Amino acid sequence: MDILDPINSLICFLINEIHKSEQKEVTNIMENEHHNHSDHPGHMIEDFRKRFWISVVLTIPILMLSPLIQHFLGIKEAFSFRGDIYVLFALSTLTYFYGGFPFLMGLFNEMKKLQPEMMTLIALAISIAYFYSSAVVFGVKGEVFFWELATLIDIMLLGHWIEMKSVMGASKALEELAKLMPDEAHKIDDGGNVADISVSKEAIKQLKEMGIKPMMLTGDNKQVAKWVADELGLDDYFAEVLPDKKSEKIKEVQNRGMIVAMTGDGVNDAPALAQADIGIAIGAGTSVAVETADIILVRSNPKDVVSLIKFSKATYRKMIQNLIWATGYNVIAIPLAAGVLYSQGIILNPAIGAVLMSISTIVVAINAKLLKVS
Repeated sequence: MDILDPINSLICFLINEIHKSEQKEVTNIMENEHHNHSDHPGHMIEDFRKRFWISVVLTIPILMLSPLIQHFLGIKEAFSFRGDIYVLFALSTLTYFYGGFPFLMGLFNEMKKLQPEMMTLIALAISIAYFYSSAVVFGVKGEVFFWELATLIDIMLLGHWIEMKSVMGASKALEELAKLMPDEAHKIDDGGNVADISVSKEAIKQLKEMGIKPMMLTGDNKQVAKWVADELGLDDYFAEVLPDKKSEKIKEVQNRGMIVAMTGDGVNDAPALAQADIGIAIGAGTSVAVETADIILVRSNPKDVVSLIKFSKATYRKMIQNLIWATGYNVIAIPLAAGVLYSQGIILNPAIGAVLMSISTIVVAINAKLLKVS
């Protein structure tokens, strides 16, 4: 009984924590019916963080009391005592209902919408492991999978915690960028500024180095348009284009088999921005152009278009990397776990396969956080 006293104290503490946590979840749901909480994502991140660390604390004794781990580490005699299987069951039950609560709630919500997704998959995995192992504890012949259950919950909580922090960080960054957008715009007259020309030249140079053909669409006369095009090193230009004809010029370029991205800021640019494959509006431009475009630049700096393209390419590379990782796991681990090479003595324990699948979530989240643009 002396050995069980500390465990009993820990169980009582965690039961109290579960009760308070679930009350808080219910309170937030009720409050959200009447109020719009802007800090709710922050609460969710904190909730996942708390559940992760408490589940990790619970996982330690679960590992020490699991027969397979005891056999593997040679610690069976040191950690075995009368009734240890029931203590293992109690700790695993707390981990399942406390650490697995977000996934069980996700299962309920997804089933209610008839849209099973990742939460359903996780909830089914931990539920099967828990209820089967519980049945073994109370007499059904078989092996318990409590340590696999606990580690799976730990890894999935960690993966979701990291992912939510990343999304929250991106949202805050977008909010800060939005604050930089001016409420009023002032257009400089045609007196000209040499610095502006040099900045445009550098931007055009970088675009051409990336294999992009810069073109100009303007309502100015041909002489002015030609001078500007030559000065900047543009590949082509369209001059004396009436406002209602700009979208037709975009179609003309598209008919050449090109993917067109257009940058504009005026009311007359809106149809062309909509026609282009990618519409890029200047944040200081008219509201019509901003509403029509796919992307909005905060500053009126041509180099921002270059940065935008570099960022999109870096993001695409990350997507490919993550896709390769996820596909590679599925192509290799799932067949091995299914026993494709069993005849040759090669098989992957399904529990280990589940853990590897969970680790892939963490790898993808960490890889996404390593996104950098030079």
